Amino acid sequence: MMDAHAFDDAFFSTDSLPGDVAPPHVLTRWDSQQASPRQTEAAKLAKAPAQDSHGHSRRRSEAKDARRRRLQAPGRLDGCSTAPLTMAGDTHDDESADEEIVSGRADALWQKQRNDSNASDDADRASSKWLTTPSRNQDVEEIGQWYFACQLPEHDIEFFRSVQDNWVKDMWQMGQNSEPIFSVLGAFALHKKALLGGPQARPEYIEQKGKIIQNIVTDLRRHPSGPDPSTIVAMAILAYLDIRDNQLDASGTHLQAVAKFVDMSAIPVQGWLYCTWIDLRQALFTSQEPSLPFYVPVPFRELPSSLRNYQREAFRLGGLNASQCPRSSVFTLDMASDMFGKLHALCHCSEIPPPGETPPFGQVYALEYGLRVIQARAKRNGEGDVLTAPIMLITSAIQLHVWMASRFYTPQARETHLGLIKVATETMAGFDDMVTQWYIAAGLESLLWVLFTLLASLHAHELPQTNEVLGLLYKALRMARINTCEDLEKRLRSWPWLENWHPVQIDTVWQMLGGRYPDLVPRIAPTQNVAGAAQDPNKARHRWFLGGLEFYNSL
Repeated sequence: MMDAHAFDDAFFSTDSLPGDVAPPHVLTRWDSQQASPRQTEAAKLAKAPAQDSHGHSRRRSEAKDARRRRLQAPGRLDGCSTAPLTMAGDTHDDESADEEIVSGRADALWQKQRNDSNASDDADRASSKWLTTPSRNQDVEEIGQWYFACQLPEHDIEFFRSVQDNWVKDMWQMGQNSEPIFSVLGAFALHKKALLGGPQARPEYIEQKGKIIQNIVTDLRRHPSGPDPSTIVAMAILAYLDIRDNQLDASGTHLQAVAKFVDMSAIPVQGWLYCTWIDLRQALFTSQEPSLPFYVPVPFRELPSSLRNYQREAFRLGGLNASQCPRSSVFTLDMASDMFGKLHALCHCSEIPPPGETPPFGQVYALEYGLRVIQARAKRNGEGDVLTAPIMLITSAIQLHVWMASRFYTPQARETHLGLIKVATETMAGFDDMVTQWYIAAGLESLLWVLFTLLASLHAHELPQTNEVLGLLYKALRMARINTCEDLEKRLRSWPWLENWHPVQIDTVWQMLGGRYPDLVPRIAPTQNVAGAAQDPNKARHRWFLGGLEFYNSL
C-alpha cells in the first residue's frame, strides 16, 4: 500500500497573503472574479465595526491590527528563514470577542436571507440555500482569504489558468448555495492555515472536518430518499481530507457511502471532477478498483480540437506498442492497445488548453480509471502470475506519462509521484533476471521505454535508486545493440512522447550512462546543458495548493 501522507509541508510565503482581511475574490493572484451581491454583503457585514457599550469596536480593530502584524511577519516557510510565523488563531482573548461579533452579524444576515426567500420554500431547504458561514465561530472572510491564497509565481499563472476555472472558482460558486460545500471550503482554508500557522492551528481543521459530517448527517435526515448532489460531493471531499490525513480506512468508508447514494449524471460537472479524482486517488493508494461507476459527463466526452485529427494515428501507434508488451488476462492486447492509443493522443494534446477549450478531462479520467482496474486485478493475481511484475511496471510508466501530460489541469501531489515510483522500483527489485525474462516474453522495446521512464523520473525527483535502474537499462541497451543516444531516441519516439520532456531527459539519461559505461558513444549534439539543470535547488517549490488541492509541475 502506498503511503498517502503527502501534505505535511507548507509551500507558501507571506508574500502572497494580504496584511488585512479582504473580500475573498480579491485574494487570488489570478484575475479576480466578480463577487456576488450575497458574498459582497457578507464581506461588508463582517468588516463593519460593531458599536455597543462594551467597546467591541475597539477590540475588533485591535484584533485586526494584530492579525495584520502577524501576517506581515518576516518568517517564511520556503527555506529562506527559520523565523516563526504565528497566526491570528494563536491567541484567543482578543480574538474571541471579535469572532463573537462576526458570528452574530453573520447569523443576522442568515436570518435576513431566510426571511427574504420565497415563502413557499420549505424552511429546511432555505437554511442550506444561502452562503454565510458554516458555524457561529467561523469567519466567512477568513475562509475566502485562505481558500484563495496561493504562492503561484507570475510566470506560471498562464499555465494553470484552467485550474482557476475548473477547480477553484467553480467550487467556490458551488459553496455559495450549499452549506455542506461551504463547510468543505472551510476545511480547505483551515488546512492552509494549519500549514502556515503550525500545529496550534490544526485543531481548528480537525473540528471543521467534524462540521462537514454534521452537515452531511443533517441533509440525510432532511432527505431520507437521498441526499442533495452537493452533499454527495461534500462526502467525497471528506474522503479526500481523510486521504490527506493518512486515514485510508475512513476515506474508503466515505467513498462507499458516496457510491451507495450517487447518481453520476446528476452531479454538477465541477463536482464530478472532485468525486472521480478523489476516487481514483483512493484506488491508487489502496491498490483497489475505483468505488464509483465509470461515467463521463457530456461536456467532457467531446475530443479537444487538437485531438480530432490525430486519433487514427494515435491508435495505430498504440496498437504497435501493445504488440510489443507482455500481456495477460488482466492486460489483454485490446486493453493495451486502448491504453497506449489514448496516451499517444493525450501526449499530442496542447500542453496548456487554449482559452475556451475544455481540458481533456474525459480522456485523462478514462486512462486513469482503466489503470486502476488493471493494477488492482494484477495485484490480486499476486506473485503466482509471472506477468504481474511486467504489467505493474508498464502501467506505472503509463501513469507517469498521464501525470506529466496533464499536470497543468489535474491535481497532483509530489508524494503521489514518489509513491508510485517507489512501488515500481520495489517491483523491479523483486523481478529476478528482469531483462532476460522480459526479452523472452515480449522483446526489449517496451522494456527500454519503461526503464527510461523510471530512470528519468528517479533522476528528476533526485531519488537514490538510479544506479540499479541504470544498470538494467545498460544491459537492455547492450542486448538491443544500441550504442548511441540517437538510436535510443529513435526507438523511444515510437512510444508516447512529450516534446517538452523527453528530449531533455534523453540527454540527461545518456550522460548518466556515459559517466558509468564509457563504451557508449557520447551524445553528438545535446539539447541543452543538462548538467546544470539536473541540480535544481527549488525542486520542492514546483508545487502549490491552488484552492484546496495540490498541483505539481515536475518539469
